[in-house]
Amino acid sequence: MASVIIDNKKAHKEKVSFQKKDEKDISQLITLVHHSVKFLDPCLPNRPEFFNIPNPGKSIMSFGRIKLFNDEILKELFQEIHESPIYKMRLIRSRLQAFIDMFTFPYLDGLARALPDSMLSEFRSLVNQLEKEFDEQVKIFISNYPNMHTASINYFVSHPDLYPGFTEEQMEFAIRNKLDKYRSNIDSRFLFSVTHFDIKPVDMTTSESDLTEKQIQIEARNKVAQEAGAKLSHMVDSFKEEVRKDLRESAVNAFTDLLQAIKDDKWNQKSINSTIKYIDRFKNLNFLNDKELEKFLSDKRKEMETVSAQEIKKNSGSSEHFKSMIENSVNELKKMAAEEKKALVDEFGAVGKRSIDPF
Repeated sequence: MASVIIDNKKAHKEKVSFQKKDEKDISQLITLVHHSVKFLDPCLPNRPEFFNIPNPGKSIMSFGRIKLFNDEILKELFQEIHESPIYKMRLIRSRLQAFIDMFTFPYLDGLARALPDSMLSEFRSLVNQLEKEFDEQVKIFISNYPNMHTASINYFVSHPDLYPGFTEEQMEFAIRNKLDKYRSNIDSRFLFSVTHFDIKPVDMTTSESDLTEKQIQIEARNKVAQEAGAKLSHMVDSFKEEVRKDLRESAVNAFTDLLQAIKDDKWNQKSINSTIKYIDRFKNLNFLNDKELEKFLSDKRKEMETVSAQEIKKNSGSSEHFKSMIENSVNELKKMAAEEKKALVDEFGAVGKRSIDPF
């Protein structure tokens, strides 16, 4: 990768000087910066059904998250870990964050990062160089993905001692399942984006008498403001819709876990209480005010808190009724989640298809 040279002292000096300015509106001297870097570095969730194992027991809870392309796999393929595209993309992301920290300062109580205009050209040059390096690593990653896919399967299947209680076949099923999901639409899973929002107004304190010229300046200012506002609004709306989708899917998971425990006859009062606790936590998570989901969960909470596992298990009719109630809840929640996902795709296109992964 090409090296990027920057003047640390100059960047720091500009930051300090703009932070201390109080003789005029600082917004006339800065742009706001938003950045996002994402790439394919998947982890394997420890959900029992993902392993296709009937009775996984408690051992599965100790898995944490399994990195499909861990250091041993990368070293095998690229001789040195730091020569792998994943390592280099991580480094690019870290360098971008370091540059942003160096060139910008918190603005609006930390809601945005502000970049002094005097540093805009140098910062943009750095970003362009990093973006070029990122694109090069994406090409290397995609060309090597078949080998990485095979190496990942071979590694986990050949290390059964890492996962007590699981057969080679079960691990191979799980690894293939996850890798196949990531393999589809692989090009859309990479993102390098640095966006600037110009918030400076046109300075109208001039001696010009030409009203037409002033009107042109006002219209130009309004156009810039509208375009920047539209970009920011689109980003905020996209974020809000993704959060709504994720919250609805988390509700599906909470009730699915209880339903699976009932089907396996491994449930008790603690299982019910766990779902009730999720509903209570949801109230704090629901900052986007998803009234439909909140009302649904509230109604289910009332139904569950009036029964006890001990009483239900004494009567086969009550057991079937409770199981049916949870099963119907899962179906309703899945329907809500599907509707939210469809709305997100319809509204934002490909953005709505992006899944959030723990990089």
